[in-house]
Amino acid sequence: MATRTSSELPTWYRGLTQAYIISGSLSEATSVTHDSRRVTPGGIFVAIPGMKVDGNSFIPEAVYAGAVTVIVELESHSAWQPYIHEDVTFVGVPNARRALAEASAGFHDFPARTLGMVGITGTDGKTTTTHLTAHMLTYT
Repeated sequence: MATRTSSELPTWYRGLTQAYIISGSLSEATSVTHDSRRVTPGGIFVAIPGMKVDGNSFIPEAVYAGAVTVIVELESHSAWQPYIHEDVTFVGVPNARRALAEASAGFHDFPARTLGMVGITGTDGKTTTTHLTAHMLTYT
C-alpha cells in the first residue's frame, strides 16, 4: 500500500484534525458546506449533529445534490453509518463543527496565513482610530 504525502492530499483535507477516511478515496472538491441545500456537484458536505436538527439526516439530500465527500463526526456513528455509499467518500472527525472550519480554510488555501489583522479596543476614540489606521495602511 502506497503512502500519500501531504502535498498529494487535497488542500481541504490537509488542515483537518484527526481525520480518518472511512470509505472511498480523497479528491479535490468544488465547495464545502454544512447546508445540504447549498451542495454543488463535486462538493463536500459536513454533517453537523445538532440539538434540534441533526445534519446526518441530510446526507441523502447532499449526496443526491452531488456531494462526493461527506465529513461526519465519529461519535455519531449510528446516525451516519446507514448512509455510507460506495460512490461517496466518508471522512470521520472528532468534531464536525471544527472540521467545517478546517476544511473551508484548506479549500480556500488557508487565507488566514497571509491576512493581517489589527485589533483596536478601548472606551473612547475607536472609530477615529480605525479610520486613521485604515487610511495609513491603505497608503503605505
